Amino acid sequence: MDKVIGGSIAIALIVGALVLMTFAWRARSRRASLIGHWPLLESDSVLSFEVFYVATTHHDRPLERVALRGFGYRSFAQIHIHRDGLALALTSGDTLVMPSTSLRRIHTEQVAIDKAVERDGLVAFDWLSRDIGSGSVELTTFVRLRDAAQQKELIAASSALVPTTTKEDVA
Repeated sequence: MDKVIGGSIAIALIVGALVLMTFAWRARSRRASLIGHWPLLESDSVLSFEVFYVATTHHDRPLERVALRGFGYRSFAQIHIHRDGLALALTSGDTLVMPSTSLRRIHTEQVAIDKAVERDGLVAFDWLSRDIGSGSVELTTFVRLRDAAQQKELIAASSALVPTTTKEDVA
C-alpha cells in the first residue's frame, strides 16, 4: 500500500510540473508576441551561410530565451546577407529579418543560454525589434556556422551593414 501512495504522489508531482512548464512556456510566448517582426527584405541576397540557430535572447538578459514565433528552439538555418539587412531562414520555413537600420553590433561569444562552445565559436547579432506600439526591444540572436572557416567572412559582411552611428561598438 505504501508503494501505491508513494507512486501516486510521484505521478501527481510530475504531472503538476508538466502543467506548470506548459503555462510558463505559453506566458513566455505571449510576451514574445508583443515583439514586432520586421517585414521581408526587398533586395536580393548577396551572400548566404549555413548556420545552426542557437537562440534569441533579450540583450540585457542573456540567460532568458525569447520565444519568437518559430524561433523557440534550435534549428539548422541559413543566413542571407542582403544589401539592406540580414535574413535568418530556418529549415522549418520561418524567417527572422534584421534590417540594417536595426543592427547594433556583430560580435562573437562562447556561451548562449545552454550552448557552450570553443572561444568565439558563436556569432551574436545585437539588434532592435520593430516598434509595434510598445517600443522596440533590444535582442541578441546567436548562430554557429556549420563551416567555422566562414566565420570571419560572415562577421565582415554583416558588420558592413551596421549603421555608422553604432559602428564604434562593432567587435
